[in-house]
Amino acid sequence: WCIGPGCHSGQLHADSNPILRCAQCDFRSCVKHKVPWHDGLTCVQYDASTALRQRDMEEAASKKKVKETSRRRPGRKCGWRIEKNDGCDHMTCRKCGTQFCWLCKANYQDIWRYRNGAHRSTCRYHSTNLPDLDL
Repeated sequence: WCIGPGCHSGQLHADSNPILRCAQCDFRSCVKHKVPWHDGLTCVQYDASTALRQRDMEEAASKKKVKETSRRRPGRKCGWRIEKNDGCDHMTCRKCGTQFCWLCKANYQDIWRYRNGAHRSTCRYHSTNLPDLDL
């Protein structure tokens, strides 16, 4: 069937040429890809172009997903992206070994030195946000 705008003419295409020219509306389409004829490109070139576009779209989607599900390791040392998928909020960068709080990015060297007051005041682990324990 012709895929030309507003045309619904049926055709027979017994030719090995991938270009179908509609006898009714003169619209050219590609029999192999079932799209309007890809002017300036052979079917092989069209396949390569489509594969390249697909790869670029997948790459962009992957980068977007990584950005959505990970965070940069705090500080300027390595900038490695880290994904937290389970467990506690005490993180260790596998690239540089820096340990930090996932929630507020406080460095654990400071936390060990200054206790929970080293967390940002908005972090649930900051001293002022922890419940008082009467033991």
